[in-house]
Parts: sequence; structure tokens; C-alpha cells
Amino acid sequence: MSRKRFLVEAGLLCLALILGAADCLAQTSYSTVSGNLHVAGVYVPGYTVYDAKLSKSGGDFSELVEGDMFILQHSEQSFARTPVPSIFSLDTAVVRMPVVAVTDGSKVTQYLEVEMMYQAGSAPMRFTVTRVLPADLGRGATGPTASTGVGIGISSAVHGSVNWTGAMLRGIGFTISHGSTGVYTIHFATPFPGIPDCTVTALDNWVVCSSPYDPTTSGFSTTCTWDGDVSNADFTFTCLY
Repeated sequence: MSRKRFLVEAGLLCLALILGAADCLAQTSYSTVSGNLHVAGVYVPGYTVYDAKLSKSGGDFSELVEGDMFILQHSEQSFARTPVPSIFSLDTAVVRMPVVAVTDGSKVTQYLEVEMMYQAGSAPMRFTVTRVLPADLGRGATGPTASTGVGIGISSAVHGSVNWTGAMLRGIGFTISHGSTGVYTIHFATPFPGIPDCTVTALDNWVVCSSPYDPTTSGFSTTCTWDGDVSNADFTFTCLY
């Protein structure tokens, strides 16, 4: 594992513990009044989806340009009803936001596609804007819990949290079957247009839930184990297509 990837992952583990009262916004937005950037739904492959708030460090709030520095204020696990999944790549340390609504306090003035890079080792986490382009709003999304302008090769997303009993804790767009110990099957309310990429994460550090096996456009199954034995467990999952 590279040093950069290690530092990013260490930072993410800390972020998972910061569960503040973040605003639940319908879209990723930047305010030219406050200099705040609200990221609604950033997917971290291998982890989960987060909502985050960042503040611009100095400079002119009236525009969002390359070279701007942002400081993370807080983040929390996202259960947005209509996520616009940005992606935070652990390999490149780059966050890509396909659609950022720029507002002047009363209305949206433009939509941008923005990329920023994590500054390795920074605490609190700092990100430098490396790319700003007009957003491509022509790529509408379809499928479960999707929203217009998803882009970045993702058209559909379902994310949720499941109790060890097989009950839904958080999320929408799916149901759960739990017929035997440690085995759970997720059924999507609306099929994906193709086989989705799914990840499963146990909420107990001592439990391991398998990568989804035999995934289909309609659902997937996972088996959770503790010390090698099948065991019921709480877990979260994210599926993207």
C-alpha cells in the first residue's frame, strides 16, 4: 500500500467517527456568500457514501476556481434519498464532483464539474481544487434512487443499512431476506439497468461480511462470519451502476 493511500484511508477512518449535524441537501452546492461547499453523496470505493461540509480557506468567495483550498469541517454517512455520487479515489486522492450548483444565497447561478486533491497528511483534511469545468447536465440518471446529473459513469445508486435481524435500518429502494444465520439477500425495488458494483461493510469490527456473490440487476446476497463461523450482523452496503 502506498503512503498516500495509507494516509487517505487513515483519514477516512477518523471521518467515520465524526457524526455531526450536517445539512441534508438535495445536491452538492457551493455558496459564493459563505464560501461553504456541501458535498451531498461522495462515494469512497470499499467504504461507503458520505455527506461532507468544507469551507474555503481565504481568498475570494465569489468564484470557485483552480487553486482554491478547502478545509473539511465535518462529514457523516450519507443516506440521501436522491444521491449525486461524487467519487473520492483512494488511489489518486482525487475527489471528483460531476455537478456542483453554485449559489449566490438566493438562486443557482451556474453548474460546475469540480475535481480536488487531498493534501496527504493534512489535519484537518485539506483539498486543493485542481479542475473546474462547466457541468454536463445532459447525462440524466435512471434507476433506483437516482438523480439528474449523476455522471462520472454512474447512472444508478442504492445505499442502505441492515440490522442483524434482517430489518432495514436506513435507506430506501430495497428489501431484505434473511432466511438463515448470517445470510442476507438484498432485493432492489427497481432493477438496475445492468449488473451493479456492490460493496458490503460489517458494522462490527470483529465480523466480516463477504463481497456480494451472484449479483444480478435485481439484488445480491452476502454471508457474514465471526471467527470463521457464520453469524448474524449489522452491515451497510452500496451498489452503483
